[in-house]
Amino acid sequence: MIVQWFILFVLIQQAHNACVKNRIELWDPTKCEAGRTFFAKLSSVSDNNYIAQPYLYPWLTELKVTLPDQTKSCTGALINDRYVLVAQDCIFPSIQPDQVTVHVGFFNGYGKDVSEIFQARTLQRKAAHFILHPNFDPRNLQTVANNLALIKLDEPVSYSKTIYPIQLPTIGEQFQDHTETQADNVEWSYFSNFGSGDKKLKENVVTLLSSTQCSTVDGRYSQIVTPEVICSVDSGDGVRPCGEEHGGLLTLSKIRRMYNVTELVGITAWEPSTTTNTCQSTEPRVYVRIDKKLLWIKENTKDGLYCKY
Repeated sequence: MIVQWFILFVLIQQAHNACVKNRIELWDPTKCEAGRTFFAKLSSVSDNNYIAQPYLYPWLTELKVTLPDQTKSCTGALINDRYVLVAQDCIFPSIQPDQVTVHVGFFNGYGKDVSEIFQARTLQRKAAHFILHPNFDPRNLQTVANNLALIKLDEPVSYSKTIYPIQLPTIGEQFQDHTETQADNVEWSYFSNFGSGDKKLKENVVTLLSSTQCSTVDGRYSQIVTPEVICSVDSGDGVRPCGEEHGGLLTLSKIRRMYNVTELVGITAWEPSTTTNTCQSTEPRVYVRIDKKLLWIKENTKDGLYCKY
């Protein structure tokens, strides 16, 4: 009788595993290595090579900001189980936390499957409160380097292969020169007005500039560029970051321990206004350098659980 029960148990387990072979496992929120990805990057996933691959950026978040007459979207980065890092101009000056919903784990062409029964591939969280960098003034170009904010989620998120934090740089990296380095820019993009048109998760390769290269573009850049920002231009493939969005993420892939991990280098802080399509602009985009803001970030996220590795 015991043998029969054992055989029945094994058969049930095999059937269960077969039905949920894509089940997403959860991990301890500290015993993890931030910046890891769990899906191989393919050379092309659509007829548009600049549309990002599903699940390749599990730290990417989309903020939905509900306004009286419209809804706008912003890109953010999950940095631990409770906090998302964003550009402050997404929620400045009069946005309240109850107007913001944070979506984690979204990807193009999302569709549910049987694994959703056990663990959602996407999560929604409300914003509990904002922490704004105190030295940012959207009317003053000389404060662009402080265009940064933290959003505390109303509930912690559980990590999985599709929801996972990005690696922050180390203090020592603030002295690193990224000139002529190629990096990735990833963001949610609409190609029309906020909240309309065809939204895509877009990625493209950019080339990083030195402070001198960027500050001498024109008078605006001379006011903006400090050691606390970094600039990029398109990598020569004819495509640049663009769209009616805030907060595109600038990232680099680095070797840490046994894996390649993705490190957050910057968050879009400013790009020139233009009367034409920003996708055609050749002027640099400016990002806040995250390695220059680590002390402020860590000081204001002490109640969040960071990966130990």
